[in-house]
Amino acid sequence: QRPPLREIHKFPWAIFSIIVDLGEEADGSDLAFELLGKVAEYNFVPQGGSAEPLYLRDIDLLMANDPGWAAVRALFRRPWFRRVWTIQEFVIAKEVTMICRNTASD
Repeated sequence: QRPPLREIHKFPWAIFSIIVDLGEEADGSDLAFELLGKVAEYNFVPQGGSAEPLYLRDIDLLMANDPGWAAVRALFRRPWFRRVWTIQEFVIAKEVTMICRNTASD
């Protein structure tokens, strides 16, 4: 039996991994995942730990007016990101896989 969500933090075994289905692929979601992958791979803190300004052009990310950023905004506007219980499960999970489905037609 699954514990009540408000108590799930007490059960580290409760959620090991989840698959988040964000719905159909739309609004450039493929671009959004590609850009978020680049951001995740970048090391924002240099070895010396000194704080220097970073510019998108210097770290090989898209410029602010690139369609990739609009796709990221559209992705985070999806209904899944406004549901409190899904966000809680996401935060507690040890491993998260996010997908957008392709529409299959015959």
